[in-house]
Amino acid sequence: AAFGAPATLSAITPVTAVLGDPGSHLDHVVRVEGRVSNVCAKAGCWLVLADDQGHQVRVTMKDHAFAVPKDCSGQTAELEGLFSEKATDPERVEHLKSEQAGTAVPEEGTEKHFEIEATGVRLKQG
Repeated sequence: AAFGAPATLSAITPVTAVLGDPGSHLDHVVRVEGRVSNVCAKAGCWLVLADDQGHQVRVTMKDHAFAVPKDCSGQTAELEGLFSEKATDPERVEHLKSEQAGTAVPEEGTEKHFEIEATGVRLKQG
């Protein structure tokens, strides 16, 4: 299932590689693949990608132009978007916690966090 715009980059980078070396990807458009560990339970307007080492990154949908299914947790997502570092806003963290099923929030307890503003998302079953 595809949502948003088609990808423009041909190379797909594992989310582990981006989170393992964030500096070299910062403020660049990345095309990454990873497991969806959480998703907005209200509208599907964000998701969290995780790698097998427990690192996570928040993915927001650019301009709220599209949403993903609210039941896509556990699926593999391949997405493209701008990888950036943002200052963590405690009020926003509380808002995000109110929209999700799980309790772990990647931004919680950090001054800054990484985020991907996706222009398109593809979901793969299993």
